[in-house]
Amino acid sequence: MENYCDNLLDYVNHQGTANEAIGLMEHLHVCQRCRQNIDLYRESLELMQQGFTIRDVPGSLKKEILDFVFEK
Repeated sequence: MENYCDNLLDYVNHQGTANEAIGLMEHLHVCQRCRQNIDLYRESLELMQQGFTIRDVPGSLKKEILDFVFEK
């Protein structure tokens, strides 16, 4: 038996074979945890697709962050 719980993102992203999708859909009928996770993944993807504004970060902040990360 496949471990469907580990492959939920593939299903949400429409990756994998048709047989895998069918098996996962059957699994979702008996696994509440996977149903909840699928809902969360879909909601997250929907929010990300709504878009957001990318703002330029001042160079001094970039340097400060990089210095902290790499402990210079």
